[in-house]
Amino acid sequence: MRTSSILTFLLLFAAVVNAQTNYCGTPKEDLETLKQQVYQVKQQEKAHKQRGLKDTTYYIPLKAHIVGKDDGTGYYSISTLFQAMCNLNEQMEPTNMYFYLKGEVDYIDNSDFYQHGYQNGALMMSQNNVADAANVYFVDDPNGACGYFLSSANGVAINNTCAGPDNATIAHELGHFFGLPHTFYEWEGTDIRDGGSIAQSNQELVDGSNCNSTADGFCDTPPDYFSFRWACPESFRPTDPNGDTINPDESLIMSYSLDNCQQRFSSSQKDYMINSSLLSQRQNLLSNYEPSTDSIGTVKVISPKNGQGGVAPGNATLKWEAAENATHYYLETFGNAANIQAVTTDTFYKANLEPKEKYYWKVLPFSDGNTCAEVSGVKNFNTADTCLSTSVDSSNNVYYVNVNGGTPPYSFEWSNGDIDSLLITNSPGTYTVTVSDDNNCVATEKVTIQKETGVGSAFNKNSGNNVTIYPNPIASGDQINLSFAETLEGKGQVGLYSVEGKRIRTIHQNFQNTDQLSISTDQLSEGMYIIRIRSASQSTSKKVILH
Repeated sequence: MRTSSILTFLLLFAAVVNAQTNYCGTPKEDLETLKQQVYQVKQQEKAHKQRGLKDTTYYIPLKAHIVGKDDGTGYYSISTLFQAMCNLNEQMEPTNMYFYLKGEVDYIDNSDFYQHGYQNGALMMSQNNVADAANVYFVDDPNGACGYFLSSANGVAINNTCAGPDNATIAHELGHFFGLPHTFYEWEGTDIRDGGSIAQSNQELVDGSNCNSTADGFCDTPPDYFSFRWACPESFRPTDPNGDTINPDESLIMSYSLDNCQQRFSSSQKDYMINSSLLSQRQNLLSNYEPSTDSIGTVKVISPKNGQGGVAPGNATLKWEAAENATHYYLETFGNAANIQAVTTDTFYKANLEPKEKYYWKVLPFSDGNTCAEVSGVKNFNTADTCLSTSVDSSNNVYYVNVNGGTPPYSFEWSNGDIDSLLITNSPGTYTVTVSDDNNCVATEKVTIQKETGVGSAFNKNSGNNVTIYPNPIASGDQINLSFAETLEGKGQVGLYSVEGKRIRTIHQNFQNTDQLSISTDQLSEGMYIIRIRSASQSTSKKVILH
């Protein structure tokens, strides 16, 4: 299933790339700057010609920014990002540069950035760039191109449709980020297939006699006049000013060959990226930090079990086993309901799901330096019809709401204004209670009282004088003790509330000749609290002070 889905995606991806008329949107003035820098290095005979590549790995922090619309839709997929990062490091391995994710993915909800021109692109980068990192923005439309590098804003923008698992777009734009021009420099915007041409003095010759002063300035990248996306092999073969047939190298990432053709940087390109860019202009990217690149083990999902039904939607806990060397886990659910994409360091995730839906889910273990692990097998489960299951019991004219499922704490709102799980009244009528949990799952129940009961008179006779609280004031962490002048019988409730009326903790009990209770004050801060006691024979509120 995983293989076929990836193949389907790649076929769609290839079609999109072929249709992309403007592959690289790096501004002309930036391309000119890159070329001039290469020429200056060569003219000044800088050290990179003697040093070559060091036998070391350079760990480069990459900050991923995923841009969506104002309403938070349209995001580039995290799972695709992970595959693209894995692919990028395979492409970059010969350069001795290794990219790792710096911190959490930055989500930006801004429709003006989601589809933008250079002006808004520069604004996006100036507002969101993270220091000491290669900042890469994944958007829907970066100025009509597959991607671009903007030197003035020091960032890279990538089109989501050009950033598939096996793309070369990210590596291409990072090539610009590290100082490389196109292999076909000077031909940008000129299509030789339509008879377009540039000055002969700017055309690189097949015999290599002007390779240091034309095109990209590197003599191990052969003449390339193709400023259009081209397949490999390419049958079109123009000639240089000497009449020699050019044969561009389709394997070079800085060319415009299709992504499946691009595989590498030339030796001179690699040397330049390291010695004349990374170790010179971009030393700020280097630090002593080494990301975890150890191989990551497999992950096995535990619960819900595959095919399980009746999962409480408001309180679903998805669990999996820890994977060796993984520091984080990416969880994804998909199906007809709203999808979840979440990253966690735990081996579980509490999800607020929709009722009566079938969910598919998978987990991908990863670390900041290794996003290449295998995803877990895809499992499925079905959620129950409702978030909460409620019922009402009665005892001695006290009505008590039972709650199952959902995510505590629960809140209760009765139609008569009561705000706890008990209804105590002597007035006939129909009373509705609305129960909600911490995830806003809601259930309702109705209670109908046909005739007046004796609860009201007993209820009204009792006062706070029937309850003694000691000690009061009380030291935080000690037990609050309650002593009742009259014993409590039947179902009841003792609750501890803040002075603002927020329920802090509740004791539900079946009172049986009860005249003593205690309440813990663990983890409570100093201040005043309200204790509320409700039963068929008591309805009392008392103040207590913690110090």
